Amino acid sequence: MHLRLTHLLGGATVAGGVLLFGAGAAYAAAPGAAQAAQNNASSSASNSAKTHQDAGQSQSAGSTSGPSGCAGLCTGGGGNITLQGQDAAQLAATLQSAHSSAKADQNAVNANVPVTIGGKWASSGPSSAFQAADNSASSSADNSAKTSQSAGQDQSANSSSGPGDCKGLCTGGGGNITGQEQGLLQGALTAQDASSKAKADQNLVNANVPVTIGGDWAKSGPSSALQEADNSADSSASNSSKTHQDAGQDQSANSSSGPDGCKGLCTGGGGNITLQHQDLAQLAATLQEAKSSAKADQDLTNANTPVSISGGEKKDHKDGKKDFKDGNSPYGQHEKDGQKDGKDWFVKDGHGHGSVAAQAASNSASSSADNSSKTGQSAGQQQSADSSSGPSDCFGKCTGGGGNITKQHQGLLQGALTAQGAWSNAWASQWLTNADSPVAID
Repeated sequence: MHLRLTHLLGGATVAGGVLLFGAGAAYAAAPGAAQAAQNNASSSASNSAKTHQDAGQSQSAGSTSGPSGCAGLCTGGGGNITLQGQDAAQLAATLQSAHSSAKADQNAVNANVPVTIGGKWASSGPSSAFQAADNSASSSADNSAKTSQSAGQDQSANSSSGPGDCKGLCTGGGGNITGQEQGLLQGALTAQDASSKAKADQNLVNANVPVTIGGDWAKSGPSSALQEADNSADSSASNSSKTHQDAGQDQSANSSSGPDGCKGLCTGGGGNITLQHQDLAQLAATLQEAKSSAKADQDLTNANTPVSISGGEKKDHKDGKKDFKDGNSPYGQHEKDGQKDGKDWFVKDGHGHGSVAAQAASNSASSSADNSSKTGQSAGQQQSADSSSGPSDCFGKCTGGGGNITKQHQGLLQGALTAQGAWSNAWASQWLTNADSPVAID
């Protein structure tokens, strides 16, 4: 009596059993059970954010009062008031969340249990059960955000009062008031959420169980069960956002009062008021959500179970009592080589030899959800004011002057909102049963 039970191959359990009884000749040849299984689960979650902010402010003010380059009796002057104000605010907020989950379950059973019982002749040929299974689940969730803000503000004011290059009796002057104000606000908000889930379940049973019982001849030839299965689930969720904002403001004011280049009796002047105001606001908000789920279920059963039972001698095999020592069997000289009458065994004379069950199955589920957003905003504002009062390039008796008021105002608002949502689901379910079960009883 010979007994072989379980062993481990590649982390999977392979069960094979051989029971051999004599008492009147019993023969079993090369039963085998082989199993190769691979189980893989991979999960990845990634966040990447880059925020750049740049702001530049410049102010220049020059105020002069009184005659310049005056030759003669010259009066002039006044009070110059130059007001400049700049405000710049940049706000950037990036919120990212990535969730990834991968689960792979595999349950594999491989069994080869030939039983040979004599009692007067019992012969069992090669019997094999083969199972190869691959189970994989992969999940990935990605977030990437890039925010860049740039702001530039520039102000220049030049106020002068009084005669310039005046030759003679000149009067002139006044009070100049130059007021400049700039306000700039940039705000960018990016919120991203990506969630990915992949699940792959595989359950496999592969069995080859030939049973040969004699009692005056029982013959079972090669019997094989083959099963190959592949199960895979893929899920990916990705968010990508790029926000760029650029703003530029420029103001220039020049106020002058009094005669310029006057030769003779000249009077002139006045009060100049120049007011400039600029407002710029840029707002960008990007909200993205991507969810992906993939599920693949596979349940496979492959069975080859020939059973050969004999209770008497076949008439067409009178040599059935011969010994196997000479390489003969009651079914032909060529059966020892896996052939009968020069042909391969495939379900022949009712004795169960040459029976094959083969199964190959592949199950796959893939899901992907993607969000991509790009927002670009650019704004430029420019103001220029020149106010003058009094005669210019006057030769003789000249009078002139007055009060000039220049008021400029600019307001710019840009707002961009992008909201994206993507959901993806993939399910693949497969249930297969493959069976080849010849039973021969004489």
